[in-house]
Parts: sequence; C-alpha cells; structure tokens
Amino acid sequence: MYHIKQDQRSLTSAKMLQDGLYKCLTDKKYVDITISQLCEISYVSRTTFYRLFDEIDDLLQYTLDSLSDKAIEEMRPDENTTPKEYLQFYLSFIKENGRLYETAILSGRTEIMARSMLRIPKNRPVSKYDVDFSENEKDYLIAFIISTVTTLYKVNLLHGKKETPEDLWNILLKVIRSFDEGIV
Repeated sequence: MYHIKQDQRSLTSAKMLQDGLYKCLTDKKYVDITISQLCEISYVSRTTFYRLFDEIDDLLQYTLDSLSDKAIEEMRPDENTTPKEYLQFYLSFIKENGRLYETAILSGRTEIMARSMLRIPKNRPVSKYDVDFSENEKDYLIAFIISTVTTLYKVNLLHGKKETPEDLWNILLKVIRSFDEGIV
C-alpha cells in the first residue's frame, strides 16, 4: 500500500521514485530491482521510500494509478462514449505507456494493473450504453472490460505488438460472435 500525503515534499519524493523506477526498468527486469538500487538511482533515502511505500509493488501500483488518472483526464468520456471507444482508448493508452503495463504483465503482476484500471470506470460518467445493466451487472461489465484489455494486451505482447487497437477490437468481436453462434 502506498501512503503519499498531498504535501509538496511527499509528492516530489514519490515522483523521484517513479522516475527511478522508469530508469531501473531500462536495464533490469522488474523482479530484479531492489529497494536499495531504486533509492540510489532516485536520490531518495530508504526511510523516505518506506514512509511512502511498503514495497516496490506499491510504487508500481501508485505509478499505474497515476497513469489511470491521466487516462481519465485524456479521454473525457461522456454519456455517448461507446464500449468500443472505451476499449480502443484503453488499449491505445496502454500501448502508449507500454513499459509499465508490460512490466506488470511480464512480472505476473496483472492484479496491480487490474486494480489500477478499476479507478477508471468508477470515475467515468454513466453511459447511455450502461442503462440496461443493473448495478450488479455493471460490476461484471467492468470486470469483463478490465480482464479483456489485460489479456488482449498480454497476447499482443506475445505476438510482438503487431495488432493495433482496431485489430484487437475486431478480434474481440469475432471471438464474441463465435460464442453467440456456437462455433467454439
């Protein structure tokens, strides 16, 4: 868990650690990064690290949460935003910010990515496409979208990131149609 107060000192230290994480990821696998190395490259003491984070996974969570907040600002969805637009936006956003999302996927930390993505639907306006869903069903819809985005991006990584978000959308539609038509 991260414990970042909204004072300038805490926010600056957290940003320095985020930058340090990016630097470490240029030449190390996530699982090989130590807190000592991270603090050294970030010019932040271990005491400061532990004041803000319990472990490195918390720093990854904070960084992905920051990206999710950025996604919310960039998309500016409204009640007319379609499910396709949401999914393609998230896939494009993940691709543009690939290093951290790839880190979460390749290090087996997809739950961190999923928790971060959960921030997005909670902060979006109700879409006219949501009206047929009960509150309970909306939770399933959000779970479906998050797991779909995560899994599609993971498979896209395995394929060398060849498919565009539009390609992935078309593949998803084909898969869904195959269930509906009983092909699978």
